[in-house]
Amino acid sequence: MVSRVQGIDGALTVKPLLVAKFGGSVLKSGEDYARAAEITEELQREHSVILVVSAMKGVTDRLLRLARDFEASPSVEIPELYQMHVEALRGAGVSGRLFGEAFSRIARLIDELTKIIWALRVLGEVTPKALDYVVSFGERLSAVIMEAVLRSRGIEAKALTGWEAGIVTDDRFGEANPIMEETVPRVRSRLLPLTEKGIVPIVTGFIAATRKGDITTLGRGGSDYTASLIASILGATEVHFYTDVPGVMTADPRLIPEARTIPRLCVIEALELSRVGGKKFHPRTFEPLLYSKIRARILDAKDPHGPHTIVEPECIDTLKAVAVMRGLAVVRLEGAVMAGRIGTAMMVTSVSKRAGVNIVAISQPVTETRIEIVVAEEDAERLAKALSEEIRNQELDVNVMVETGLSAVTIVGYGLRNPSLRARVLSEALSLEPEPELRSITTGFHDASLTIVTNARDAVRIAERIHSRLLRTRGAGEAS
Repeated sequence: MVSRVQGIDGALTVKPLLVAKFGGSVLKSGEDYARAAEITEELQREHSVILVVSAMKGVTDRLLRLARDFEASPSVEIPELYQMHVEALRGAGVSGRLFGEAFSRIARLIDELTKIIWALRVLGEVTPKALDYVVSFGERLSAVIMEAVLRSRGIEAKALTGWEAGIVTDDRFGEANPIMEETVPRVRSRLLPLTEKGIVPIVTGFIAATRKGDITTLGRGGSDYTASLIASILGATEVHFYTDVPGVMTADPRLIPEARTIPRLCVIEALELSRVGGKKFHPRTFEPLLYSKIRARILDAKDPHGPHTIVEPECIDTLKAVAVMRGLAVVRLEGAVMAGRIGTAMMVTSVSKRAGVNIVAISQPVTETRIEIVVAEEDAERLAKALSEEIRNQELDVNVMVETGLSAVTIVGYGLRNPSLRARVLSEALSLEPEPELRSITTGFHDASLTIVTNARDAVRIAERIHSRLLRTRGAGEAS
């Protein structure tokens, strides 16, 4: 989509629309906000720009601790948060009237935060709804600072909360879902008129609201999702994610030092990587970009013109990356009575939902005598206990066992759609000495990923082998 921007002389200029998101990792100080403003100013020369901002680094965790930990002292923590944001405002070079206006807004937000924190102390409990309200202050404070910094540089800007920008969600507090039939028209009607006047909207990432106006959050890392959601709704040409690293890498460099930046990913590959922890994106970050023509760029805020990763609609048949997800466990159900019994798998998923446990992977052989559920290690015993109780209630002869210390190694690349390359990946994994213990092998969305669940040690060995034999030599991101 293009935006018709009215200049100071009244003339209309057609500019392509771009959404830029600045994460907490690059918003640690006033200097960081000033750098973000410089980037925005440069982008504005050729685009109509919408910003999405996260809370300052570490603020969301501090707010969560304030809300949950009644041993934490509001009289110490809240003044520190206040000082942190005022110093960032001052360090970004904001002064005079603009400083005073932003200072007053920060003070009002901190006062509001103080009241809700003390109210939670009096009540003695924290509901998911209250928790969303508390953590929303990080982004709200950040947006106030960004607006002041941009305006101090002569850029017209307006800070908006996610709900003021038009994002309406269900009431699943902590992991809310946008109600698209209401969100789409509201976002268009509230943001486009601003861009057409040459105003830069600054939208708080991560937070939105229900139809009734109750604050909700989209889950940790949800600012990424907010940015791609807005880009999709408005038909932006590109969405930029500014982080503290130059793009997505072929592997975690802490695990594999030879890892390097991937020049290009397709949106399907990016979607798969985000779901296994690639660059710590929100799992739904790239979902709104599927089947669109929007390109995404993952850039280093300190070197925005340097190496980076482009995420584009078109896929090429290569391997791109390998990721290891640690801290997993398998909850295993075994019993001859399960064979041919309709509804056993449904029972497992229903119990998991009631227990509040996310199923990372689930598998069952055609004999139907075993079901294996892969979950986070900290959830395993809770799920096993809930399943055991349900099995006793139904008087089934089924054993429930837990195996911890597992990891999943996921190889990502559209080339895995080719059976011969998929076979090569498995051959490399199985050729290790001693032979690794494989618990399960599954493929992902559009067959663009292959996940092997194994023990923690073998997962690292497999990742190293695949990276050295198939990623270093093929040139991740380039045509094979």
